[in-house]
Amino acid sequence: MLDNNKQQILIKTLNHLNQQMTGMDRPVFQVKDTASGKDYVVLMQNNVRSVACIQAWAPQQNFSALLQRLRAMHAGLLLADFINPVMAEKLKQQAIHFVDKAGNMYLGSLCDGVFVKGNKDPRLVHQVQKGRVFNPAGIRLLYAFLNSPALLNASYRVIAKKVGVALGSIGPVMANLQHAGYLYDQGKQKKLINKKRLFERWVDAYLEKLRPKQFIGRYQSTKPDWWKAFDVAQFEAQWGGEIVIARQTPFMLPENTSVYMQMDDMDDFLQASQLQMDADGDVTLYRAFWLNKETGQNVNSMIVYADLLDSVDPANWEVAKTFYGGAITDFLQE
Repeated sequence: MLDNNKQQILIKTLNHLNQQMTGMDRPVFQVKDTASGKDYVVLMQNNVRSVACIQAWAPQQNFSALLQRLRAMHAGLLLADFINPVMAEKLKQQAIHFVDKAGNMYLGSLCDGVFVKGNKDPRLVHQVQKGRVFNPAGIRLLYAFLNSPALLNASYRVIAKKVGVALGSIGPVMANLQHAGYLYDQGKQKKLINKKRLFERWVDAYLEKLRPKQFIGRYQSTKPDWWKAFDVAQFEAQWGGEIVIARQTPFMLPENTSVYMQMDDMDDFLQASQLQMDADGDVTLYRAFWLNKETGQNVNSMIVYADLLDSVDPANWEVAKTFYGGAITDFLQE
C-alpha cells in the first residue's frame, strides 16, 4: 500500500494529468490497483494498462538510478512531488513521461508532446521565501560553508564580505538551515549536519537558480582539442565539468567544455584560445560566483560534480557517480 505522502502525490498529479487529457479530448486515466507496491500504481486508460512510479523527490544525484528503476518496472509515467526545470529537461531528453504536484509535466506520445515546466509548488515557494536557503545568495553561502566550515562561526559582517552577499541575507539563511535540520547551533559552535542531503539539494538549486545567472555565452574553437595544452589559470579562469575528468582520463573525449572566468576582461583569453561566439558552440563560459581567487586549473569539486550531472550524456552520470565516491564522499563526512 502507498503511504499517506505518496497517496497525496497520486491524487494531485492524477488530477493535473486528467485535466490535461480532458482538455485535449483524450481518455482519462483511472487507478486500477494501488496495492501492488509501495512506490507504484497500475493505471488504466480505456483498456490500456500502464504502470506509474511514484517518487517523493528526485534529486540530480540519483538520476541514473531513477532511470534504471523506471525501466526495470516498465513504468510509463513518473508521478512526483516536484520536478524542477533542470530535471524536467533531463527527463524529457530521455523520453520519460512525468507529472508533478505543481502541474509540471511531459506527456510526449501520451498527449501531443505536452511539456510544462517552471510551475512552483506553493509549499516549496513558501519555504524559499521564509528562509531563502536555496535562492542565489543562499546557494553562495552554502558553497562557502561546505568548503570552509569555520566560516559558520564568523560574524555576519565577515561572512558577508568573504562570500559577497548582503548582510541581511545571512540571518534568514541560518535560521532556515537550523529549522530544516541542517545546522547544529550551540552558540559559538555551529556546524552543518545531514550534509549529504543538503549537498543534493544544493546541486539542484545551483543548476536551476545560480549557474544560469553566471552564463556569459557559448563559443566554438577552431581546434577541437585546444583545451589539452591550454593554460586557463594564466587568465584567472578554471576548467569545469567534463574537461576536468578528460584531463585526468585519456580515454574520455568531452562533448562540452565549460570554463569559469574570474575576470571581466576576456579579450586576452578569447584571443589566446581562438574562441569565437557561436550560439551552438560546445564551449560555455560562466562567470565565477566565488570572490576568493581559487588557484589551479580546475574548479572546486562541487562545481565539477554539478556540471557532470547536468550533462545529457548518460555516460557522464556514471562518471559523476565515480567522482562522487572519490572526491565528494570524504568532503561530506559529518
